[in-house]
Amino acid sequence: MFRGNRPFGRDLRALDIQRNRDHGLASYNDFREFCGLRRGSSWEDFLDLISQKDIENLKSLYTSHEDLDLTVGASLETHVAGALAGPTFLCILTEQFYRTRVGDRFWYERGDKDIAFSREQLNEIRKATMARLLC
Repeated sequence: MFRGNRPFGRDLRALDIQRNRDHGLASYNDFREFCGLRRGSSWEDFLDLISQKDIENLKSLYTSHEDLDLTVGASLETHVAGALAGPTFLCILTEQFYRTRVGDRFWYERGDKDIAFSREQLNEIRKATMARLLC
């Protein structure tokens, strides 16, 4: 990725890890706890979501399980059934979408008197789909 006219591109995952560090993102273990998962007190506590082989590789790369970067740990998790992400990334995505909706003062379902829709109007709005709109 980001190859341009060069023979080799840049490693997007490495860029993501560095961005996380630059912005002071919490560790994988901190985010596990935030998301309601059990906080790991050792590498073996991550075996609930990360394979033994990956844990062994991580042990050779990180001094402590507390140092594991969010991007690395969460990307190694087993995906939740029906999703393309593990529980930690899924939790973060869900929280992000929730905060985006709740934080939008013009969101049509907020119920504010200034922009409130009747129950019948909301039912009609909910019937709308992108396909129907384009047709």
